Amino acid sequence: MKPIVDELKEKYQEEVDFKIIDINSTEGQEKASKYGVSYIPTFVFQKTNSEINEKIVGPMSKEAFEVRIIELKEN
Repeated sequence: MKPIVDELKEKYQEEVDFKIIDINSTEGQEKASKYGVSYIPTFVFQKTNSEINEKIVGPMSKEAFEVRIIELKEN
């Protein structure tokens, strides 16, 4: 998943803020708990300072990931 995330992060860097959480750190464990992450990978989509719009657990294709980004930006 990292190559896909890295590619989309670069493509949408001016429009979308990607945050990657290291669950091996104390801060990462706190954030994982906050967002209910218990499986890796988990993708949480939300608009800035709003509630979660969607949470996807498990790997996803580049195309599906990009569709989620576009839909969130448009709404």
